[in-house]
Amino acid sequence: MDQGIELVKEVRDQVLLICCGSTINTLKKLGVTPDIHVDIERLKQTVDKFLFLDQDYLDKIWGLSVNVMHPGLFDCFKRSGMAMKPGEAITSLMLSQARSHGDTTEYVQLNYCNPVVANLALSYVHFFGFNNVYYLGVDNGFKDKTSHHSVHSGYYKDGKESGFQTFQEAKLVEREGNFGGTIFATGMMDTSRVQLESLTRQLNKRRNFASFNLSDGAKIEGVTPLHLEDVLIMNPKINHQEVIDILERTFFTEPPEMLLNQPAEALISVDDFRKISSTLQQGWDETITTREQVCDLLWSHHRHIYFLKGSIHRHIYDLLIGSFTYSSFLIIQFIFKYQNEKETVVRARHLFEQWSEFLEEMPSMLQQASEYVDEGNDHLITYYNG
Repeated sequence: MDQGIELVKEVRDQVLLICCGSTINTLKKLGVTPDIHVDIERLKQTVDKFLFLDQDYLDKIWGLSVNVMHPGLFDCFKRSGMAMKPGEAITSLMLSQARSHGDTTEYVQLNYCNPVVANLALSYVHFFGFNNVYYLGVDNGFKDKTSHHSVHSGYYKDGKESGFQTFQEAKLVEREGNFGGTIFATGMMDTSRVQLESLTRQLNKRRNFASFNLSDGAKIEGVTPLHLEDVLIMNPKINHQEVIDILERTFFTEPPEMLLNQPAEALISVDDFRKISSTLQQGWDETITTREQVCDLLWSHHRHIYFLKGSIHRHIYDLLIGSFTYSSFLIIQFIFKYQNEKETVVRARHLFEQWSEFLEEMPSMLQQASEYVDEGNDHLITYYNG
């Protein structure tokens, strides 16, 4: 991004600039105001970085995110919007409640919006129907472990890492560079690249769509590598405010009324969740003595959860399926690890009991869901050079 900031300033009147995550602090330092800012990480640190920015600056920017986001983010922007994130309990809850009350509005879910901000930005590009996209600073890796963000970003101070984040000890994979050579990436960076490529395959089927990668990072299959000196943007100047107004009117609506008029406990169906949780704690008694019986029990519990997928309690399926799958895997891995079947099954019951204890705690955790919003710590304020 450092090498491309002059290009950004040169074509600023001709493009819609979407800023991702911590880049907003960098742009402020460099005297650039984006049109749109996107964030997806739900931690308090996501919001804390805005403390370094004055409100007048933020008021000029449209803040966009998804419906799994720290609530403080939406207080930072004069105008903001959220899209639905697929596979999340809150999305299933909102949709099922809307449909059960006769709301037929088409609420769009942003596919491929994970795991990092660049993925969310491209999902919005897809949603809005934009046909020309330029990637700048979307590296998905680095050539040197000590050089992973803009030197103007909060990750650096006086040319050295600020202490906020480092990749010195990270496990890295090697990937092809956008302009050749080798790029090193973390697992999350590499997952981001794969998601970008998946959505790009869809976008490339769109008539007249074109995307260009100006970043000296990982190659994104389907996106044309383009050196900064070869960029030629001939588009006329645009009225940025008018474009944002049109996008907001066209693609966003007020939240469904039925969600605003019901108490949270009723919406999230705590009582039904408690019944389901109790059912999933049953079944493993003295009659369970073989590996096959353990697998049958876990399979029956899986079916019980899976059938929720087609009901008004789809959000309970989303809440349970990940934890159930992880816990079941550990149990199955254990029972097939040792030769003595009877003894192994007896010992495996202790793993099931741990899972049952968690199930016992879940309903009260769900009832107090609003209390589980991340309160953060002083790490960003202390180390981030905003």
